[in-house]
Amino acid sequence: DVAMACGDLALERREFEEARVCFTKAAAERPFEASAFAGEARSELGAERPAAAWRAVEKIDILAPEHPDLLPLKFELFALAGDEEQVAETGLSLLERAGEARPWPMVRRTVEAALDPGRAEAARTLLKGASRLDKTTANDELDYALLLDRAGGFPNAESLTFRIVAANADDSALVARAAPRYLEKGRTQSVINALEPLVAENDLISTELLGLLASAYEKEGDVGRRLAVLARLRRRDAKAADLAAARFCAAREAWPEILSITENARSEKRLHAPLLRLAAEAALQVKNLEQARRLAKDLAIEVDTEFADTALVRARLLEATTDVEGARVVLTEAMPRVRGARRPEIRLALVNLFGRSGQANAMMASIQEALNNNEDVTELTPIAARHIIR
Repeated sequence: DVAMACGDLALERREFEEARVCFTKAAAERPFEASAFAGEARSELGAERPAAAWRAVEKIDILAPEHPDLLPLKFELFALAGDEEQVAETGLSLLERAGEARPWPMVRRTVEAALDPGRAEAARTLLKGASRLDKTTANDELDYALLLDRAGGFPNAESLTFRIVAANADDSALVARAAPRYLEKGRTQSVINALEPLVAENDLISTELLGLLASAYEKEGDVGRRLAVLARLRRRDAKAADLAAARFCAAREAWPEILSITENARSEKRLHAPLLRLAAEAALQVKNLEQARRLAKDLAIEVDTEFADTALVRARLLEATTDVEGARVVLTEAMPRVRGARRPEIRLALVNLFGRSGQANAMMASIQEALNNNEDVTELTPIAARHIIR
């Protein structure tokens, strides 16, 4: 009891290492007490040690499968790992138990996950009941509106989004989150109306908003104002300006211009992964193998948060330059870092690479590995079937 109380107090103070020591002691004294392992799991989660947290959760699962902390802990760990299918399944179970006392953050995360594995009806049901939930900030309200729009079947979703933005027009971060949705819907004038006052009144406006405004002017065909915004963007952030210009060229399929922008950025020492990915597409489109080799090396050096996207692009570049083994290494090394269940296109690219290079046994072994790991094999099944038929 003393060790448990010590752990609970340390958790309240966010002293996770002290909490872990207390709960570990409690678990040693009472090895069949699931609550001690629940405390240990929360301590490890707080200390950002998910693997250790999972070990504690597995013990709870054995000792007390109905323990009230088990599902919430699994939900947090699945969300941390980005396992959307398990987030959806666990979240739906938790919310069913919660009844009317449903916390909006859990509803939001469950809906986001449920829409990915194709549980759209369950997501819509949750959203129907979420209008009455306490959403404490304007960003919570915007999350709700955007999820209504994404789920489909809610005619008021778009007007609700616009009302929230209008009521919070001075919140540039909120506007930046909503603006891409306007552009997708073809509401470019709405984006311009929302952004122009912010841009005019604030010399330190974010580069993201400047880029969005440039995109809106581009879609409206307003070349003069688009160039003026890009000039301002370049003064603030030359990398962002390069990327905006390259995206404009990509929309027009002006591939050589993208390569020119990239070479200029290289000479100015401001290459970055998002621009390099666009340049890679350009090099592949114009079949410039020398550029492809160079860009593959550039992408191997650049630090990038979008690791999976970069791995896929690097593999395409290497395969285009006949370096099939290099492409295989890139994709194989990407697999442990990006869960296949979350980014199935990594596995699909690897399987297709084996198929195109005539490595049938390696292809089937990779498909079997995906099955063993419970990955999404929807697109792999036809490939396996064609191979078996042959």
